[in-house]
Amino acid sequence: MTQKNIIDLLSRYERMIQNGKSVYFDSDEFEEIADFYDMREDSNAVKTVIDEGLKQHPGHHGLLLKKVKTLIFDRSYDEALSLANHLTVNPTDSDTLLLKAEIFLNTNNPQSALSIFDVILEQSEDEYDFLDISDILKSVEMFREAVLYLEKGIEKFPNSIDLYREIGDNNRLLEEYDKAIVAYNKVLDIDPYSAEDWTDLGELYSLNGNYEKAIEAFDFSLIIDEDDDRTLYMKGNNLILNGNYEKAVETFLEYTQINNDDETPYILISECYTEMQDFEKAKYYALKALDVNKESILSLKKIIYLLLDREAFLESLPYLERAIELLPTDSNLLFLKADVLMSLDKLKEAEENYIQALTLSENEDEQIDIIYSLALLKQKQEKDEEAVFYYEKVELFKPAYPDLALKMAVAYANTGQYDKCVQYLQKAAEESTLNLTMQEIRERSAIIREIEELLNGKSG
Repeated sequence: MTQKNIIDLLSRYERMIQNGKSVYFDSDEFEEIADFYDMREDSNAVKTVIDEGLKQHPGHHGLLLKKVKTLIFDRSYDEALSLANHLTVNPTDSDTLLLKAEIFLNTNNPQSALSIFDVILEQSEDEYDFLDISDILKSVEMFREAVLYLEKGIEKFPNSIDLYREIGDNNRLLEEYDKAIVAYNKVLDIDPYSAEDWTDLGELYSLNGNYEKAIEAFDFSLIIDEDDDRTLYMKGNNLILNGNYEKAVETFLEYTQINNDDETPYILISECYTEMQDFEKAKYYALKALDVNKESILSLKKIIYLLLDREAFLESLPYLERAIELLPTDSNLLFLKADVLMSLDKLKEAEENYIQALTLSENEDEQIDIIYSLALLKQKQEKDEEAVFYYEKVELFKPAYPDLALKMAVAYANTGQYDKCVQYLQKAAEESTLNLTMQEIRERSAIIREIEELLNGKSG
């Protein structure tokens, strides 16, 4: 049916529904209208069309078949099976038999379903019967069984690209990527000029961790269709995974020539320059990503982390504030902002943001980190009793928190609790330094010296 005819048909049908007056449509027209709404995934409209169609054409096989499908969609399996049993006229009615098999699979009766499949295939001369069986088995995640039936199909139709693709897809879902790769290579033996299949093969190599082979497959795809942005994007990602950052940058820049309203490639280019330790270019492309989409949280976060890595705290603050405007309940962003404010000695504002982050956080590890930061802030404010309160909260939830014992020893010394200070100093000394970096050892040594000075001062 032409586009004009389907529009006219739909207009007539929708006027009938709006006016509430019955207008005659033949059964094929009702099926075409139902198919249209099915393509638009409007299940309620599909049901209405079928019900209206059956009023005018009671007992029509095609409409009743669609009725069974809607009942399966609604999980009304008993009613669906009853209607399907009524519909089954002969053993060659594969459409009805396939629906019955789908009902059996969804009602924990796989053996009956598999028996139906065997009946269908005994007399099948159509490769699409094998594909239909695969679709039904995939819908209930019986991927291995689907492969077995598809392999039977290959015995009958050894040059079927569709069957090999389905074998590949089911093996991908089983995460058996080697087998999926074999199937897609068979597809490409039959049709070596299919850009989409080269791309799918590249994706399988990538999932299997073979990034070199993935890039090679994407290159073949791009020879056939050089402007395919999906393939360029996947190639760029695999170049990153393979550590080829300069080539990845080139590829993502090619992608932006085709698709210039997507900020993601610029973020990935920024990531490449971060890996190449070129801060200025990393920052330039992160800002370019933000120009493309001024409300991109990913772009904002990339800029923020770049600046924080350079300890550019003041410069990072407006980007943090913009990100929080977009995600006001994001505890991690509030936590980051609080850390930045503390680094800038804006302690009152920092405390407000820590408290807000703690209130919103639903992650226990993050909550502990925030409480620990509050303790550090209180020590910076020389409010050691409050610092002790927060440190003890951290200890309650995570006794082995890094450097907690040393920090607690300082706080106890500052509050005159010398017995506890010595106890936690001894506890800190027992912690192994074997796995620490020299910087961590120096930091701990500085804390120990601070404690010793405090104790010597009190004893003197």
